Amino acid sequence: MTLSGLERPLRFRVSTLNDQTPDLGPNKTSVSREDVFVEQLKIFVEPGDVVVGISALESAALPIIRMIEYAASIGCKTVALTGLEAGKLAALADITIHVGSTHLGTVEDTHVIICHMVGSYFLEFDQR
Repeated sequence: MTLSGLERPLRFRVSTLNDQTPDLGPNKTSVSREDVFVEQLKIFVEPGDVVVGISALESAALPIIRMIEYAASIGCKTVALTGLEAGKLAALADITIHVGSTHLGTVEDTHVIICHMVGSYFLEFDQR
């Protein structure tokens, strides 16, 4: 069993986006909350990449919705993990995995399990 992908000849280019960007000050352009993920994607995402958006609540998903819209507009494949309210995020993504629970904690825990399962699959994937 492989515990990491570091010894693999083919590695994945993976990044986690951060919504805690610093304010660049009054003389600089700051990034709006709604575009915080889009601006980060512009740095490194390329057509054909897979972009995953995760949100348990549609009401909190505007930055993720904008990210998925941008990714699709440049030719990326998009995946959404949703829960409670699937809404617009689910409709925009190429693939949606919806957790049909009414309990926020269950939705978030299930999202973590799904991410671990996907990661394990790729670590164990035979490259031949």
